[in-house]
Amino acid sequence: MTNNIGVKFGTNIDNLSEEMLIALGVCYALMNTMGLNFVVTSGAEPDPVHKTNSLHYSGKAIDIRIREWPKDMAEEVTRRLKKILDIVGFDVVLEGNHIHLEYDPHLDDDPLMANVT
Repeated sequence: MTNNIGVKFGTNIDNLSEEMLIALGVCYALMNTMGLNFVVTSGAEPDPVHKTNSLHYSGKAIDIRIREWPKDMAEEVTRRLKKILDIVGFDVVLEGNHIHLEYDPHLDDDPLMANVT
């Protein structure tokens, strides 16, 4: 069964970074295997609805609605996304009514990546 990816009206996914587009593909594949539909509720909107330094403004963050999912399912999706995406520079956080994903590599913090430019 193929599930759907939705985009909340007014959400801008056109200006997402290449990294976030790849993360969207990972989210779709994972949630499809788990039998879940998902809706992107925030992307790269220019309106000041996030904190001043939010990565949403540069197209490096998205929020995924989870309110229709059982709580344990949201926790499981978050755990799996962290396992897949953390190693390549993504932060994945369960924030109440959504999962927040952002591309924010910390190359200086990783001794294996310290000399990569």
